[in-house]
Amino acid sequence: MSGENKSRSVLSIPLDSIVQIENSRELYDREEMAELMTSMRTSGLLAPIGVRAKGSKWEVVYGNRRFISAKKLGWKTIEALVLENLEEQEDMLLTNAMENMQRCDVPPAEQGRIFAGLVKQQGLTSAEIAARVGISKQKVDSAIRLYQHVPPSMRKNITAGNTGATVKGHLSKAAANAVTGMIAAHGMNKAQAQEVFEACAKEGLPVERVRQAAALVRGGYTPKEAIKEAINTRVVTVSVPIPIDHVKRLQDEHGQKIHEIIYDFLAAERWLKVVRAPKK
Repeated sequence: MSGENKSRSVLSIPLDSIVQIENSRELYDREEMAELMTSMRTSGLLAPIGVRAKGSKWEVVYGNRRFISAKKLGWKTIEALVLENLEEQEDMLLTNAMENMQRCDVPPAEQGRIFAGLVKQQGLTSAEIAARVGISKQKVDSAIRLYQHVPPSMRKNITAGNTGATVKGHLSKAAANAVTGMIAAHGMNKAQAQEVFEACAKEGLPVERVRQAAALVRGGYTPKEAIKEAINTRVVTVSVPIPIDHVKRLQDEHGQKIHEIIYDFLAAERWLKVVRAPKK
C-alpha cells in the first residue's frame, strides 16, 4: 500500500460516531489496558487512531485498544487519521496487521490468528503476507502454526522469547514451536496436544527439553511419559558421515531408515542406557 493511498487529515471525531469491526487483536491484557488508560489519562493520546468512512459512521482500521480505552475513560472525542482508498477488506486487514505487528506486545499466537485470517479470507500466501508486512516467510508460517496447533486456553501463555521458559506456566515461542512441530510430525489429537502444552508449561521446560520430549514421542512414548522422561534425560545428537551407497545398502538390508538402524544399534548397547518406550 503506497503512501498516496492515505489521506493525512487528522480529525477530532465523536466516539459515538465510530464503530469497530472484528479487530486483528482479540486478546487484550487487562493490566496492559489499565496501563494504557493511565497513560492516556495523564499524557493524552500520543498517536491518533486510524479510521475510514463507513456510511454515516467511521470504522476503526487500527488503534482499537486506544479507542476502547478512550471510551472507558469517558472521552467524548478522539483524534483519528482518516484513511482513504481502503475499500478492499484485504487492504484494511493488512493495515491493521502491520500497525499491530509494530507493537512488541502482540502475543505470538495472536500474530498467527492475524495471518491465518489473511490466508483464509483473502487467499494470500505466507510469502505474500511476509512481503507486505515486512517480516520473513518463516516467521509468518511459524505464527500460523502456533495459532493452529496451540489450544486456545494456552495461547496467552506463549511468550515472545526465543530461549525457553523462565517462568513456570509459560512457554517461550521457540519452545512452543518445538511442541507444534512435534504435533505436526506425530499427528497428535487435540487432547494430546493440550496435555503436551500444559505439561511443558507447568514444568517450565526450555526448548531443548521440549525437543527431547519430541524425540521420546517419536520413540513411542505417550506425551505424558515423554514430558516426564525429558526432565531426566538428554538427547545427544551426533552428525555421522556415512557413504551414500552404504546408507542405501543398510536400509535395503534392514528395511529401516538409517537413523532407525543406528538408534536400534545404540539401544542394544546397555552401557549407554538409551531410554526406550516402555512396552504396552
